[in-house]
Amino acid sequence: MPAISNGVEFGYAVMSWWKQLQPKFQKTLDVLLVPIYEGPENINHWAQLCKGGPNGLVSVLTLLLWWGQALAQCSQWQEDSQPLWDGTVEDVQLCLAKMITLPTGTKQ
Repeated sequence: MPAISNGVEFGYAVMSWWKQLQPKFQKTLDVLLVPIYEGPENINHWAQLCKGGPNGLVSVLTLLLWWGQALAQCSQWQEDSQPLWDGTVEDVQLCLAKMITLPTGTKQ
């Protein structure tokens, strides 16, 4: 695991990157994403997240692990990013749950 001196800063960077990977309908100017996971008109948009490589899901999960481990090492004098981590983990979980419902053959 890399040394993360500022979990909040790292967390915002992870959230920003995760947000850029999202389908257009889920993007917003806010820090967190728009919680839209259902809708037949959106099902093909999730296919762009079903991929490997440096912008793939393994990287997302690895960054969440590192962020979570940095939270465990946070001192009482550092800003706590636990609520942001919880929200991001929930969003990734809901996105994954939606992606497993995609029809076969939409993976990129």
